[in-house]
Amino acid sequence: MIAQHTPGSILLVASVASRHVLFPLHQSAHSVSKAGVLQLTTTLAAEWAEYGIRVNSISPGVMRTPMTSYERVKPGVQAWVGRTPLGRIGEPDELFNTQQGVSITDIKRSTLSYQRHLLATRR
Repeated sequence: MIAQHTPGSILLVASVASRHVLFPLHQSAHSVSKAGVLQLTTTLAAEWAEYGIRVNSISPGVMRTPMTSYERVKPGVQAWVGRTPLGRIGEPDELFNTQQGVSITDIKRSTLSYQRHLLATRR
C-alpha cells in the first residue's frame, strides 16, 4: 500500500490471550505471540496513518480451532467456556462474520481516537 500510494485498511487478529492469562490453559507461547500482534497493530496504526492506512485488530475469546480440540486442553477450554456470557466456545464463522461486520466508519473512528491519544500523550 505504501509503495503504491494507496490508502487502505488492515485488520489483524489478536486474541483475548493478548491481554488476559488463559489459565488453566498452558498457552504462554500463544499469549505472547498474540500480545505481539496487538503491539504491532498499535505501532503500525501510528506509523502508517500518514499514508492513509488504517490498522486495527480484533481480539476474540476462545474459539473452536484445532488448538482447542486436543484432549489435554479440553478441561481448560471448558473452564473458559464457564466464564463466558454465552456459555459456549466461539465458532470460526462467527469470527469471519465479525470481520465482515466491522464498518469502515468504525475503523476510521478507532484510528482517529488512537491518533488523538498519541497526540495527547506527546504534549
